[in-house]
Amino acid sequence: MNLTPEDEALSAAMQVAMAPHGVQRVVIADAREQGGARVAIGTLILTQEQESGGEQLSLPMGAIFAAAYRVASLMGAAEDLDSVAVVVASSEGNATALVGARTADVRAFVEGSLNEADFVRLWVVRDF
Repeated sequence: MNLTPEDEALSAAMQVAMAPHGVQRVVIADAREQGGARVAIGTLILTQEQESGGEQLSLPMGAIFAAAYRVASLMGAAEDLDSVAVVVASSEGNATALVGARTADVRAFVEGSLNEADFVRLWVVRDF
């Protein structure tokens, strides 16, 4: 994947901001030329405790999405990002789900014009 220096800086800054929530890696994927979207994708590897305790359902996705948006906004990149997604992986590193939110929805949540329940309903969730 050939990232621009700006994308590399954005993904590195997002990774730092999302790390307290367990996100280990962030990349910027831009598929607009192919009719797709420009997405920040983070990887969250669950601990064995999270898996066995059923905590996967209560992961801090809202906080992860908000951290990504705040970084993108501070770096002047929020308007050029279509969405934020998190690949959730088992403790063995196998992808188990993808959770995504449109940047416009994250912005509305961060700015307080969208409550948490409505924000969660707008997420795209795909189990693997």
